[in-house]
Amino acid sequence: MKKILAPFITLILLTILLLPSVQGECATPMAKFPYISFDRIAIGGIQPLTSTRDYVRSVYGEPDKITKRPETGKFSDSDITETWDYGDSFSISFSNDIVYCLGVNGPNGLATPDGIKVGDSESKIISAYGSKGKLGYWYKSEYDCNLTIGVTNGKVTRIFAGWTL
Repeated sequence: MKKILAPFITLILLTILLLPSVQGECATPMAKFPYISFDRIAIGGIQPLTSTRDYVRSVYGEPDKITKRPETGKFSDSDITETWDYGDSFSISFSNDIVYCLGVNGPNGLATPDGIKVGDSESKIISAYGSKGKLGYWYKSEYDCNLTIGVTNGKVTRIFAGWTL
């Protein structure tokens, strides 16, 4: 009995001792990003998953440009069926009727629910969301939805909300 029990106990002890390092290597992608609640992922009042084409039109009117994309499959960036551009600094992509992602890349005044907009200081991001993670100012929420904020020379240069393409 001791011959069978000793290797089993050794295996259990090794598993317990090595478990923290294994967890660090096998952590889910969600664990690599700071977490924020889903209601904080939006730009200019438009939120992925919850906003529709009709809602976007009610807030911003007709887009300056509409780009339709052919449907090529499911569960990939091909889920985007259409992209609407408002000027040259705000675009919204839809998967059928629902906002899939949106982005701002110019100082047009559009902000996140926490008030972050292009042109703000890096310190304002840190005050709102905390320090950056391993991949910069990239935050995750429920539904694996992202908020990413690009910074150049200490200033916000772009904001993205939605699912990464």
